[in-house]
Amino acid sequence: MNNKIKQLEYLKSRLKKAYSLPLSEQQKWKKQIEELENEISQIENELGIYTQDKALKLLMQAIQKLSASLAWEGINFNEFFTKYPELGKKQKEAETKVEKVFKTGGLTVFEKALKDYIDVYIEINSVFNSKKEAETYEQLGFHLLTPDDPEYAEAVEVFKNWNAN
Repeated sequence: MNNKIKQLEYLKSRLKKAYSLPLSEQQKWKKQIEELENEISQIENELGIYTQDKALKLLMQAIQKLSASLAWEGINFNEFFTKYPELGKKQKEAETKVEKVFKTGGLTVFEKALKDYIDVYIEINSVFNSKKEAETYEQLGFHLLTPDDPEYAEAVEVFKNWNAN
């Protein structure tokens, strides 16, 4: 039992190092990282560290955190993911990872999957709210200038002169 705990701690430290690598490096080592995750999950299951009840409680806390802290008024996820397919892909991957780890076990890996899941929804919320804010300004009669607009250079010049005074 003591050996299992020591082995678990060693594997967790290796996994922590792997997670700290840049994403491009993590992609290179994806198979080895998954093997580490699987070993950790197996040991945590053997030691009784992971149970589906604990995982369900963590999942419910994550969902409550998302619903309490993020504003979702008026979002249609199907439309949103059609406009932003890369976010739809990230969301699906995060959701799939949570489902997979929930079934296979491993508290350490499940916590990481939930963190990634929350991070994706925070990113989605940020993009949605910035888009919604821009639409609100347009409804009020403001027009967002892009560098391609003819008025853009004029506006930049006005603000340069204004800041100089």
